[in-house]
Amino acid sequence: MAMQASVSFVHASPLARELFELYPMDGPPVDKILEWDEVLRDAIEQARKESVDAEPRLLVREGHSADVAVDIAGMAEGLEASMIIVGSRGRGLVAGEVLGSVSHNLIKWATVPILIVHAPEKVAPGLSGEEQDGN
Repeated sequence: MAMQASVSFVHASPLARELFELYPMDGPPVDKILEWDEVLRDAIEQARKESVDAEPRLLVREGHSADVAVDIAGMAEGLEASMIIVGSRGRGLVAGEVLGSVSHNLIKWATVPILIVHAPEKVAPGLSGEEQDGN
């Protein structure tokens, strides 16, 4: 038996405020969100390539990572999400502590399981990861 799950991609973006100001009654249409937001557009395109039906959602929140995390946790609860999957930029412990980390704050606030996906390591063009590390 196949599971029927809905997928929503959420992006907390400064563009969100501007888009919601342009479409104050019902919010921006999906085509405008995808036109303006490259992150969501790329996510939706990848999902479609894998035959996953996904919905883009913008989060109108800028500021401290704890505030963003609370909003994401609240959105997940409102959508009755069974899991939150969040990316991590891998800034490291010091930068993460100074700048804050949405993924770390979600651990505090979310009421559903969280899967943190780390960004792939960047490798210089023409080098494998081992060559870049000097191995």
